[in-house]
Amino acid sequence: MNQAIQRHQGQLATTGSYADALSATKALEQAASLYHLVSPATSVGALPVGCNVAVTLVTVDVENDTYNLTGSPKRGLSKSKLQQIAAALGISWDPIASGRLDDGSNPHYVRWRAVGTYRAFDGQVQTLVAEKELDLRPGSPTVIGLEKQQAAKQKSAENQIREMRMHIQQHAETKAQLRAIRSLGLKTSYTPQELAKPFACARIMFTGQTSDPVLRREFARMTAASFLEGTKGLYGRSPAQGLAEPVPAPARLAAPPPVGTTLSGDSDEYDLDSGESRRPAQPAQPQRRAEATEQPSRPAQTSGEAQTGREYSGFEIPFGNAAGQPIEEASTDDVQWMAQHIRKQLEAKKSRFPKKDEALLAALEAEIEQRQAEPQQKIY
Repeated sequence: MNQAIQRHQGQLATTGSYADALSATKALEQAASLYHLVSPATSVGALPVGCNVAVTLVTVDVENDTYNLTGSPKRGLSKSKLQQIAAALGISWDPIASGRLDDGSNPHYVRWRAVGTYRAFDGQVQTLVAEKELDLRPGSPTVIGLEKQQAAKQKSAENQIREMRMHIQQHAETKAQLRAIRSLGLKTSYTPQELAKPFACARIMFTGQTSDPVLRREFARMTAASFLEGTKGLYGRSPAQGLAEPVPAPARLAAPPPVGTTLSGDSDEYDLDSGESRRPAQPAQPQRRAEATEQPSRPAQTSGEAQTGREYSGFEIPFGNAAGQPIEEASTDDVQWMAQHIRKQLEAKKSRFPKKDEALLAALEAEIEQRQAEPQQKIY
């Protein structure tokens, strides 16, 4: 009983709206000691005029708001509960910057990028970016994992896989958004004892409250204008209008990689919307480790290479299905996929070894041109 009274008093002292930085900081400190604090910061230095810090508690029903993690006593938060936390934090999703990153050439493969925004306590707009790859092609780690998971329950995975394929884009979009929400400090799993504590979500909100009569009139005018301007008043200006650093759309959409590989180690888990989650039975080949290693430098040309006409012979495919194979021996699909991936890394300025990647890209492009020029000499 004493614990229940103490928790009730803590809720009354923590939740609410705080107009000054000192009281808001004290509320955040108390929330961190009693609950799971989800906040842009753990203290408030200063608040813009007319703004308050609002703290909201989001409680979790372990039975209905979480799901089991296979092989673990911990539980994961459901999609609806994570979305409720996102709403309490004031996260908005950018429909322009968010979208599909693959070219849609395969109906069973989608890579989605979710871009959201929220405000820090100083009023600045912060951007959340997360990507999710959903590969439901036959033989992919996700499909194999689902089949083995259902086989252990003496069930068929066919219906579940068919349903996921029917709504694959919606699944990928949702999973990317949930990944972005978790990046604010939420763990992927909690024990039932941890979930007994609510999540204290803090956000900055505009109230227009001020002791200055001139500002009060101006704030009232701005509030009325926001309601009359419809969508602009609800969502604010877009990132392109200066509220946050805009997230550019991809220069070109990428083709799906070969089955069993990922562009960014994205096959670490498949958190199904139905509530099941576990590690894939056959994880994709690790790519990040391979990307961190230097690409081989261009070797000296030999007389044999000159006879074949392959000036860039000697380079190897660094990762993927053809990892370790000389580019002249790899399949055309693997060579084209590798070239597209390296080109994307260079254009996005994400390459750790740009000079070596440029040399590798030149070798891959030369190999592609060579095969296009003499398709009758070799079949891949």
